[in-house]
Amino acid sequence: MLALQCGGERPICSACTRNARSCVYITTNPDESRSSAIKRKYGEAHVQASSHEEFYMLLKTRSYPEVAEMIRRIRAGIDVETVLRHV
Repeated sequence: MLALQCGGERPICSACTRNARSCVYITTNPDESRSSAIKRKYGEAHVQASSHEEFYMLLKTRSYPEVAEMIRRIRAGIDVETVLRHV
C-alpha cells in the first residue's frame, strides 16, 4: 500500500479524510499556501547554510584565540549569525 502524504489543505485535506488521519501542516499561517511555505523554508535553510559555511571558513583562517572565543560563544548558546556579527 502506498503512503499518502498530507496535502495540507485546510481545514483537512482529502487524503487525511479518506484515511481518518490528522493533517500535518508545514505552516501555522492558514493564508500561506503549501508551495509558499516550502519556498520560505528553503530560503531560510539557504541563509542558515551560508552562515554556517562562513563560520567554518573563519574557524579555518582565524587565530587560535579568536577561534576559542567563537567556540566559547557557540557553547554559551549564542547562534551562529550573532557570533558572525561580532567577529
